[in-house]
Amino acid sequence: MTGLSPRNLKYMRAFAEAFADREIVQQVVAQLSWGHNLRLDESLKSPEKRL
Repeated sequence: MTGLSPRNLKYMRAFAEAFADREIVQQVVAQLSWGHNLRLDESLKSPEKRL
């Protein structure tokens, strides 16, 4: 795989850590765009609020 910037890798890692439950991740990713998911992860630090 090529073309992944350090910034995008940072976002992917943060997203994976924020949404560790695969069942929830599938639902979130299916309903929201990647940009919206990143924005939620950056603005909502509490796991309860993210859910």
